Amino acid sequence: MRHKQRNGFAILLSLFLIINITVPSAVISHSKNRQHPLDNTAFFTLTYHGEQYEYTLEELESLEEYMGTGGHLKVTGDITGPFEYTGVRITTLLNQLPNPPETYNLVTISNDGYLYTFTYEQTQGDVKVYDTNGNYVGRGGVVMLLAYKEHGDYDFYGGPLRITWVNDNNAVTDAPLWPKYITEIEVITPSGQDTIPPEIRIDKPENRVYLFDREIMPSSIPLIIGCITIEITAYDDQSAISQALIIIDEELKYRGMAPPYHWRWNERTLGMHSILARAYDTYGNSAEDEIQILIFNL
Repeated sequence: MRHKQRNGFAILLSLFLIINITVPSAVISHSKNRQHPLDNTAFFTLTYHGEQYEYTLEELESLEEYMGTGGHLKVTGDITGPFEYTGVRITTLLNQLPNPPETYNLVTISNDGYLYTFTYEQTQGDVKVYDTNGNYVGRGGVVMLLAYKEHGDYDFYGGPLRITWVNDNNAVTDAPLWPKYITEIEVITPSGQDTIPPEIRIDKPENRVYLFDREIMPSSIPLIIGCITIEITAYDDQSAISQALIIIDEELKYRGMAPPYHWRWNERTLGMHSILARAYDTYGNSAEDEIQILIFNL
């Protein structure tokens, strides 16, 4: 039986190699297209208690504008900036909610699925601040800004929406506080303290050969011919799952707010790829499961 399984895998792999040589590169090429920031469509979401409020760039710009300068200090000691940023203060943005909370945590969500959790104290400016030489000068005195312009330009690294920390005096703050390519901010009102990460696993695909989403036989790695439904399980014993993500080759493909968590992958693709499943609980704790797969789907 083992010998037959190896031969089956070898036949499928040979088929993959033959087609890989003959298929034009234009067919299997993959590109990431980022929406132009001036498109008048909703590209930012504010989530609170299960309700989602969508904003276009025009609508964000209609809110009270704030401008300041700021830079960030990398772990290497290098400083980027300070640059001039224009955007909307986080506090201004939250005041648009029907019943804004008095205290909260914020989870920023980037277009690649990266999440970062900010405490209420941080949103009020309670973060470490440095001078332009990287010397620590104290805490506070900065504004947390959802920036849509850098030096008046929409097209900047990390934009068109990025968390920045600014004031009138070239403030420098730690680089991890500057998540980029923001697509959503979720407002969380914690009722306790949970520091334990959730549990997550990829249930499908497993180490099997799949033919058009049907399991055929065991394999040393997931080998997929045609489309595949990716299925994941996520749970948390301490609080609750805020969201579960499916990320293919660092590109967010699926975000689920409630189980079951699954996504049908039916894009033209060929070769080795990574599937990353990530889950976040309501306190911003996260966990991941990742596999490498070989897929042939034209």
